[in-house]
Amino acid sequence: MEFNWNWFMGVDFKGRWLVTRGQAYFEVSEDNCDISGVMCLGDVCTKDSDIYAKFVGKVSDDSEVVMTVTSSKEDVPPFEVSGTMFSAENDNEISYTFVLTDGTTVLGFSCCSKL
Repeated sequence: MEFNWNWFMGVDFKGRWLVTRGQAYFEVSEDNCDISGVMCLGDVCTKDSDIYAKFVGKVSDDSEVVMTVTSSKEDVPPFEVSGTMFSAENDNEISYTFVLTDGTTVLGFSCCSKL
Protein backbone atom coordinates (compact mmCIF):
# COMPACT_ATOMS: atom_id res chain seq x y z
CA MET A 1 0.00 0.00 0.00
CA GLU A 2 1.40 3.40 -0.97
CA PHE A 3 0.79 6.58 0.96
CA ASN A 4 1.24 10.07 -0.40
CA TRP A 5 2.03 12.20 2.65
CA ASN A 6 1.44 15.96 2.75
CA TRP A 7 3.02 18.18 5.38
CA PHE A 8 2.96 21.76 6.59
CA MET A 9 5.07 23.56 9.13
CA GLY A 10 4.24 26.82 10.85
CA VAL A 11 7.00 28.58 12.78
CA ASP A 12 6.50 31.60 15.03
CA PHE A 13 9.07 34.20 14.00
CA LYS A 14 8.91 37.53 15.83
CA GLY A 15 5.15 37.31 16.25
CA ARG A 16 4.41 36.20 12.67
CA TRP A 17 3.73 32.72 11.32
CA LEU A 18 6.04 31.49 8.58
CA VAL A 19 4.33 28.58 6.81
CA THR A 20 5.99 25.98 4.58
CA ARG A 21 4.45 22.92 2.94
CA GLY A 22 5.28 19.98 0.71
CA GLN A 23 5.35 16.20 0.39
CA ALA A 24 7.00 13.64 2.67
CA TYR A 25 8.49 10.20 2.19
CA PHE A 26 7.97 7.88 5.20
CA GLU A 27 9.54 4.62 6.27
CA VAL A 28 7.72 2.69 9.00
CA SER A 29 9.09 -0.26 10.99
CA GLU A 30 7.34 -3.63 10.83
CA ASP A 31 5.87 -3.11 14.30
CA ASN A 32 4.65 0.40 13.29
CA CYS A 33 6.50 1.96 16.25
CA ASP A 34 9.47 3.61 14.50
CA ILE A 35 9.10 6.19 11.74
CA SER A 36 11.66 8.04 9.69
CA GLY A 37 11.76 9.92 6.45
CA VAL A 38 12.31 13.12 4.60
CA MET A 39 10.29 16.25 3.92
CA CYS A 40 10.53 17.88 0.48
CA LEU A 41 9.21 21.15 -0.89
CA GLY A 42 6.80 20.85 -3.80
CA ASP A 43 4.50 18.11 -5.01
CA VAL A 44 6.83 15.08 -5.25
CA CYS A 45 9.02 13.43 -2.62
CA THR A 46 11.06 10.25 -2.73
CA LYS A 47 13.99 9.17 -0.60
CA ASP A 48 16.21 10.55 -3.40
CA SER A 49 14.56 14.00 -3.71
CA ASP A 50 16.10 17.30 -2.61
CA ILE A 51 15.54 17.27 1.14
CA TYR A 52 14.07 20.13 3.17
CA ALA A 53 14.37 18.21 6.46
CA LYS A 54 14.79 14.68 7.84
CA PHE A 55 12.84 13.19 10.73
CA VAL A 56 12.95 10.19 13.05
CA GLY A 57 10.42 9.30 15.67
CA LYS A 58 8.39 6.84 17.65
CA VAL A 59 4.67 6.07 17.80
CA SER A 60 3.41 4.66 21.10
CA ASP A 61 0.63 2.10 21.52
CA ASP A 62 -1.78 4.94 22.38
CA SER A 63 -0.89 6.84 19.13
CA GLU A 64 1.36 9.44 20.76
CA VAL A 65 4.11 10.58 18.37
CA VAL A 66 7.49 12.05 19.36
CA MET A 67 9.66 13.15 16.45
CA THR A 68 13.05 14.81 16.03
CA VAL A 69 13.35 17.00 12.93
CA THR A 70 16.73 17.92 11.42
CA SER A 71 16.89 20.69 8.83
CA SER A 72 19.05 20.34 5.74
CA LYS A 73 20.51 23.75 6.70
CA GLU A 74 23.49 23.37 8.98
CA ASP A 75 22.74 26.55 10.99
CA VAL A 76 19.31 25.28 12.12
CA PRO A 77 19.49 23.05 15.22
CA PRO A 78 17.39 19.84 15.40
CA PHE A 79 14.14 20.16 17.31
CA GLU A 80 11.65 17.78 18.90
CA VAL A 81 7.88 17.93 18.44
CA SER A 82 5.12 15.72 19.81
CA GLY A 83 1.41 15.11 19.48
CA THR A 84 -1.25 12.51 18.70
CA MET A 85 -1.83 10.53 15.50
CA PHE A 86 -5.41 10.06 14.35
CA SER A 87 -6.61 7.50 11.83
CA ALA A 88 -9.86 6.73 10.06
CA GLU A 89 -10.78 3.76 7.90
CA ASN A 90 -13.81 2.86 5.81
CA ASP A 91 -14.46 0.12 3.24
CA ASN A 92 -11.98 1.40 0.67
CA GLU A 93 -9.79 4.12 2.27
CA ILE A 94 -7.53 4.69 5.24
CA SER A 95 -6.25 8.07 6.35
CA TYR A 96 -3.77 9.29 8.96
CA THR A 97 -3.30 12.76 10.41
CA PHE A 98 -1.00 14.05 13.09
CA VAL A 99 -0.19 17.54 14.27
CA LEU A 100 2.95 17.91 16.36
CA THR A 101 4.26 20.92 18.28
CA ASP A 102 6.95 22.12 20.63
CA GLY A 103 5.04 25.27 21.57
CA THR A 104 6.43 27.57 18.86
CA THR A 105 6.59 25.25 15.84
CA VAL A 106 3.61 23.31 14.47
CA LEU A 107 4.25 20.38 12.12
CA GLY A 108 1.38 18.50 10.51
CA PHE A 109 1.33 15.37 8.36
CA SER A 110 -1.64 13.78 6.58
CA CYS A 111 -2.24 11.04 4.05
CA CYS A 112 -5.06 9.02 2.56
CA SER A 113 -4.83 5.82 0.55
CA LYS A 114 -7.16 3.35 -1.09
CA LEU A 115 -7.15 -0.10 0.51
